[in-house]
Amino acid sequence: MSKFSTHFTVVSGFFLSLTILLSHIFSLQFVFMHISFSFIPIALYAAIYGPLKGGILAGLASMLGCLFFNPSLFFPGFDLSNFLAGFIYGFFLHKKPLSLWRVCLPFIFVNLIVNLGFNTLWLAMLYGKAFWLLFSARVFKEFLSMPINIFIFYTIYRSLATFLSKHFQMTYLLKNN
Repeated sequence: MSKFSTHFTVVSGFFLSLTILLSHIFSLQFVFMHISFSFIPIALYAAIYGPLKGGILAGLASMLGCLFFNPSLFFPGFDLSNFLAGFIYGFFLHKKPLSLWRVCLPFIFVNLIVNLGFNTLWLAMLYGKAFWLLFSARVFKEFLSMPINIFIFYTIYRSLATFLSKHFQMTYLLKNN
């Protein structure tokens, strides 16, 4: 399969639109918190295509979603955070056998470093609030959502393992099953 085949373009467009929908339409948005399921298509895409393409898709979804749904709230730091999240998912999941601990690792890094660290920094810069004040308000949400996100993603990823190994040549997924 060539780098930019029709299959790749269609799959990328599907995951991009699904990410935007889950992040901007089917989500809960508060001033200092955003609750969504957009991590699912980003992590799946990164597992299929790798860290760089996963990061690009996540960053592009962030930019396009902001452009279409919240043009006045654009801040490039969030695009960087989304790129890093996609990259981290791809780094830990791409071409690796499916296991619970392998799914846990990227979510720990994304929730603690990207969401709690970088995104709190971006919010502090945007709203002129103290970092530690925002951090203390957001830490509970991140520690609560982490095991929920891991459970949801692991369940979906495990149920799609046979499909992915057949249609995306991801036979390595089933090695430990």
